Amino acid sequence: MSLPNPDVFGDYLVFVDESGDHGLARVDPGYPIFVLAFCLFAKGDYVDRVGPALQRLKFRFWGHDEQVLHEHEIRKPNKNYGFLFDPAKRTEFLDAVSKLVDETAFQLVAAVIRKLEFSKQYVLPANP
Repeated sequence: MSLPNPDVFGDYLVFVDESGDHGLARVDPGYPIFVLAFCLFAKGDYVDRVGPALQRLKFRFWGHDEQVLHEHEIRKPNKNYGFLFDPAKRTEFLDAVSKLVDETAFQLVAAVIRKLEFSKQYVLPANP
């Protein structure tokens, strides 16, 4: 597949997600951090390998590729992840996801803020 001119659109796809609450007013002692994570894929790798492999995984477990993978639903299955209540299927799924991650070329960049320490550094700490 021929990709668009990288001089115009760039060479990489970047996916961004956060973990934790970014607020500083109340800090959860059980999870006192805020994380921003960036996952970078070369467009050619994503188009040729990652996208199709992810589609195959979704078709294998859901029969379609519309399902969005969410960590919370994987940990605590809901109706769309009901098959994960079966220990054998859960192991099969987690092994498949782990294999996909292991075999995928990407760069992961993460920034982690310890919220209590962050707020103590500044007289008027802004929302990180």
